[in-house]
Parts: sequence; C-alpha cells; structure tokens
Amino acid sequence: MKGFDYNRLRDNVLPGKDPKEVFQSSVVWGICWAIIPHMISFYTKYVDAWKTVKYFRTGQGHTENFLSENVVHMLQYYKEFSYMPSFGTLLVGAYTGVIIYVIYRLIRASMDRSYFIRDSKSIYVMKRLDEKSPISKRCWSRAIAGIGACIAAAAVMTLIDFLVYRFVTPANYLL
Repeated sequence: MKGFDYNRLRDNVLPGKDPKEVFQSSVVWGICWAIIPHMISFYTKYVDAWKTVKYFRTGQGHTENFLSENVVHMLQYYKEFSYMPSFGTLLVGAYTGVIIYVIYRLIRASMDRSYFIRDSKSIYVMKRLDEKSPISKRCWSRAIAGIGACIAAAAVMTLIDFLVYRFVTPANYLL
C-alpha cells in the first residue's frame, strides 16, 4: 500500500519548506492539543464524580452514632438521590486545548501572511511565486490542516467519552 503523496501539497506550503514536515507537524500538534487537555479535564471530573456518588451510595466514612439527626437525614437523602452529573457538565472545560490551538493557528497564519506579503522582499521568494495571491493560500493551508485535525480529534474524543459515560457507569448512578 502506497503512502500519502506529499508532493501534491507542494503548492500549499511556503517556499523553502518541506510539505511533509509542515503538514505532519501541524496535524500532530492539532491532535495533541485536542486529546491531552480533553482527557485530563473529562476524566478527572468523571473519576471525582464517580467517587462522590459511590461515597454517598455506600455510606463509607459515616458514623451515624455520632451525627445529629438532621445530618443523618441529609446523608440518607444523599444516599437515595446521588447521581452522576450529566455528560455535558463533565465536558465543561474539555475543549480548552482546542480553543487555544485554533487561536494560535489563526494568529500564526495571519502573521506568516503579513510577513511574506509586507516584510519579505526576498527576490528568491518573489521569483518562485507567479503572483501574490497564492501566498494567502500557502499561509492558511497549514492552519486549516491543523485546525481540521484538532476538531476531528476532539469529536472522536467526545464520542469515546460518551461511550465511557454511557456504558461504563453503572445504570443506577445515572439519572
């Protein structure tokens, strides 16, 4: 099986850059910025919620002999009505890495475009390009590839998180 032909992307990178290196680094960093913060955020909240519900359901650590009557009633209420938070609540903050990476890529692409259009008067760069309009395409293609990979990885992580939430969590812990 033949691998991906990066030479087709030669027109989409800045002059003097290797297309394979440019797109692979952009895609890998996009995926990393989507997966790692997402996993840390979601799974720490998930495990904390699981432990809290289990704590109230099993009554571990409660010595009801030494507690007042109001506290005992409150603990019985928590024992009956403690559930895992909703899936959306656990996802809060999971997309921070995606947002940071998208903002970084947009700023970087606009800075590259600005540099090559305004500041770079290199005869080498200008001779290699027929006109100035491909510069925008060349600057934005790396950003779009990285952002696309980041969003796709975040969508896959969200699906995996939902499957874990739905099928790993005991049914009596869910609302």
